[in-house]
Amino acid sequence: EELDTYALRSGTTWREKGEASTRYFFRAIAQRFKKRLVPPLHNPLTNNLTTTAEERLQVASDFYSQLYTPDQSDEHATQQLIDSLPPAAILTDIDKVGLTLRISDLELENAIDMSPHSKAPGRDGLPFELYRHIISISWIRKLLLAVLNEALLDSTFPRSWQETVMILLYKKGDASRLSNWRPL
Repeated sequence: EELDTYALRSGTTWREKGEASTRYFFRAIAQRFKKRLVPPLHNPLTNNLTTTAEERLQVASDFYSQLYTPDQSDEHATQQLIDSLPPAAILTDIDKVGLTLRISDLELENAIDMSPHSKAPGRDGLPFELYRHIISISWIRKLLLAVLNEALLDSTFPRSWQETVMILLYKKGDASRLSNWRPL
């Protein structure tokens, strides 16, 4: 059982006729862990490499905050775009009301059924496939509907919906430059 755990953590699917080398699994785990480590990063403010994990985290946070901060929009251009919309593209009052009605049991069930498979779990660690199984439990279904409807109607979102977990995958080039890493 312990070897099965090591095999799972190492990402290894092959084992030779029931035999397993724990040294092999530990080495595989160590190699996978090493690939996930972000090396010292270039700090554009100091022009030095970071020396601590806290500095790397701060440099990455600053880099991606700046990267994903939207540019100032041109209000005049935005208004021109809105004014040029054809009448068929503009929602009627009835359509607008329909978009803010409470989410029904059927809509929840359909949304879960149509959701993609094998997606990474959120910050809570719960894989989305779990919802397919627990939605049949009445009190969980009611709770989920209440949370979703509160978000829709009152714009009140659980804290976990406002957070994300990002990992970095190295692409190529200078590993100390965040522009050579892809966020996931």
